[in-house]
Amino acid sequence: MIRGLAYALALTWLTEGIVTLLLTRRKSFVLYNFWCNALTNPLMNVLGIVLMYKMPQFDIRIYYTAAETAVILSETTLYAFFDKKRHSKKFYFLLSLATNAASLAFGAVLSKYRLW
Repeated sequence: MIRGLAYALALTWLTEGIVTLLLTRRKSFVLYNFWCNALTNPLMNVLGIVLMYKMPQFDIRIYYTAAETAVILSETTLYAFFDKKRHSKKFYFLLSLATNAASLAFGAVLSKYRLW
């Protein structure tokens, strides 16, 4: 399980780091994204695993929809904190939305083709 969580985090860092660099062209934001994911990714995934085992009848898609929303909002706040609010909340929100969408899409492709 630990290996799987580490792999998921590494792929998230890679995917979101590339997207962050392409969108911002700033290494500082790649570092902010790294910190954001170090905080949010393990928490979200471990909680999801616990829910799957403790409540097997629960539709995990509901959890991941709510969790991804919470992650995007949390990362919006974290970006503003790390960047000392040099940009608008909209900027941080759209950056978080774009990076998480890319990561989610990449993960879905890996899962669909059993590359994960």
